[in-house]
Amino acid sequence: MQFIWIGQLLQQIALHKMRLFWIILILFALGFLLIISNNNLALYKAENWVALKELSFSWLNQIYKNIQVLTGKAVEMNWTLRNL
Repeated sequence: MQFIWIGQLLQQIALHKMRLFWIILILFALGFLLIISNNNLALYKAENWVALKELSFSWLNQIYKNIQVLTGKAVEMNWTLRNL
């Protein structure tokens, strides 16, 4: 009986991983579309592909930096319980 429960749990984890993957993929695709539209990049020109690459890496780098700052702020917080 316990093995069936573990199997169902593993199926649910796999399902949530797949959903998270698709959500992240869609957000990245929307981000790239916003980069293209905000910078008026016509992708039939080679120099615009280079610009898209540079802007995309800049965007991803900024996301990484923001996650670092957020994590650092969370670590610095006082997480001890207080008397209410």
